[in-house]
Amino acid sequence: MAKKGKEIDLGGLRVQIDPLILVRRVLLRQKKLLAFIAILGGAGTIYAYKSSPKMYASSSQIAIRNENLQEDYVRNLANRAMRDLNSNGEMMLMINELDLFPGIRSTLPYEMALRRMRRELRVDRGPGLISVNFESKDPIEAQRVVAFVTERVLEKFANLLDSPYRRNLEALARAAQELEPKVKEARTQLFEFKAQYPEVAVTTPDFIKSDSPMAGLQTEIERAETGLKRCYAGATSPTPSAPSPPKKTGPACLRLKELQRRHSELLAQYTPSHPEVIAAANAVGGQEAACEREAQASGGGGDPLGKPGQTQGECIELAKARIKQLLEQKVDIEKQSIKKPKLQRRWAELSLESSQLETQLRALRERQVKTTEDRLLAANDFQENFQLVDPAQVPALPFKPERNQFLAVGGAITALLGLLLATLREALRQSFIDSEEFEEQTGLQVLAVLPDIQD
Repeated sequence: MAKKGKEIDLGGLRVQIDPLILVRRVLLRQKKLLAFIAILGGAGTIYAYKSSPKMYASSSQIAIRNENLQEDYVRNLANRAMRDLNSNGEMMLMINELDLFPGIRSTLPYEMALRRMRRELRVDRGPGLISVNFESKDPIEAQRVVAFVTERVLEKFANLLDSPYRRNLEALARAAQELEPKVKEARTQLFEFKAQYPEVAVTTPDFIKSDSPMAGLQTEIERAETGLKRCYAGATSPTPSAPSPPKKTGPACLRLKELQRRHSELLAQYTPSHPEVIAAANAVGGQEAACEREAQASGGGGDPLGKPGQTQGECIELAKARIKQLLEQKVDIEKQSIKKPKLQRRWAELSLESSQLETQLRALRERQVKTTEDRLLAANDFQENFQLVDPAQVPALPFKPERNQFLAVGGAITALLGLLLATLREALRQSFIDSEEFEEQTGLQVLAVLPDIQD
């Protein structure tokens, strides 16, 4: 292989290796080729840009505030929400609800649609921010998907924050629903027992209130004893006093109060035509007559010294008779209590069971009210802590392909291809263009140049 000047002779084929000479020759002598390649490359670049599919992107942002919630708690909520959104079931729900990728779903396995959904949908969680982005050839579809996914994200957070309260309320409702029949049954048994054994229900000492017949009877005895003392120490001709109305404080009247209270409770639970209400009303009517008789028989509960023209002996005798009558009533009540210990025990069990069940039901109702209030407060906090600051919009311009970048890449490829072809053509040329090139390559002086003869 013989070397000639700055060229290499390859079997009679000269290849120029001087880069400066090649560049100058290319720029000066291959203008037409470069212009043709530039025009062709520009047209191809424009055609490729016009024919490439336009991709539109829509996005939204959700701001998260940590003032009222702990940072770890918010982080756990976000992780759980992202895990739920990335599940196959959630992705399939989005695809079916929005009718995405119908061609892929009709001809290819569903897994291909899921892969494309995960590729085009991005849900990113940053510090205090959640962003949703979706790419599509249809700008309206991109906005619709982002809006739907943003709503699902907010719904996931709301459900996660509300789930403890919802589960608590459901558990309380089930417990109250199971307890209500037991409370009703206990009340019914208690009422039936009181209706069947009124003397046991009224006179049981462990469950008698201060206004019970036994307590009222003891008060009457104390008053009668006080009156007897006044008769022993009082005058023989007391000053007449106005007659006092009969005082209804005896056992029958106290029993009447108990029946009236029970009647009011039944009216609050049932209608007036309910059998239990009717039975309670009849019992109240019969007890009213007994109370009136008892009040008239007791002389209104007045003082023995209150009658005009009464001597000291008569006062003492009347007071003793009154005390004797009251003591006999007390003995009768105690005898009745002593004779029926099993019934007393049964009454005590029914009363205790009814009281406990009502207390449990009342506590459940109070917890339900408190949990409902806490749930409303948590819902208000959710509105404050999770806010949609950048809703999804319909994109006006495509983000892909990017025009300037596309044209720059196309121009660079065209220029490189043109220079490569022009350089190769110039390097492989086997003739001299002019005398100047001849003198450079051979070192000889040109004496004359023949003109170009056209055919």
